[in-house]
Amino acid sequence: MTGDGKSLAGQLPSLVQGWRHKLFAMYPTNELIRDQLRQTQQTWALWGQKPVVAALDSDVLDRRMAGGDFAQRGQALQALLNNHDVVLTNPDIFYYVMHLFYVRTGKVGDAPDRLLGPLVQAFQQFTFDEFHIFDAPQIVGVVNALLLIDEMTRGQRRQFLFQSATPRPLLQESLQRAGFAVEVIDHLGAGSPLSPERRIAGMAAGEQCAPRDGQVGVTDSTPQCRARCHGGRRGRAPTDLRKSAGRRILFGLSRI
Repeated sequence: MTGDGKSLAGQLPSLVQGWRHKLFAMYPTNELIRDQLRQTQQTWALWGQKPVVAALDSDVLDRRMAGGDFAQRGQALQALLNNHDVVLTNPDIFYYVMHLFYVRTGKVGDAPDRLLGPLVQAFQQFTFDEFHIFDAPQIVGVVNALLLIDEMTRGQRRQFLFQSATPRPLLQESLQRAGFAVEVIDHLGAGSPLSPERRIAGMAAGEQCAPRDGQVGVTDSTPQCRARCHGGRRGRAPTDLRKSAGRRILFGLSRI
């Protein structure tokens, strides 16, 4: 189902915890980034949260470079990541950071993790919206990135959330082949009696739908997954969230 609040559901932990739960969210188009920026600012104001939110795309980096404060795009990007609690961007930026495109090489080059390290350490949640548009090359890049983040954050809490109203199985299958335990959350397929508005109201009451404790997830917009948000460590059987802080994959689907 489209337009039923899945983007809001994915932002819920940050809405509740504010700057303590930094969010790096990716959207397929720059127009959607700007739209989400407007909606996010309005919603967060209603929730009484005041995080520092930024939209990020190539034009934003160009404007930062034009100001003369930075000699390299990597420096401009690093400053933005260090000074914002919520970053709304596109998957290309994430891909370029994870594959070290923004760092200098050679004898006077940068440390390989100059941007990758701060990104992974600063943000607790990574959200991929409309993941159904990913083809095989993009899925390979995402899975490799998650495996790297998994290694870099052992013992820490990182959340990975994938959202779509029209999911395809390729990403889920690829994550499972990589050794991740995948949990599918599909609330609308069972004919839920709750309207999207009532489900969002349930979220406000504390039913958090986004993944916790280092999960990788895909959710629909429905926030009633509190009872079903469970998973296991990579390659292991699912366990209760309250008893495990392992890295998990949580998949949630919306029906159309």
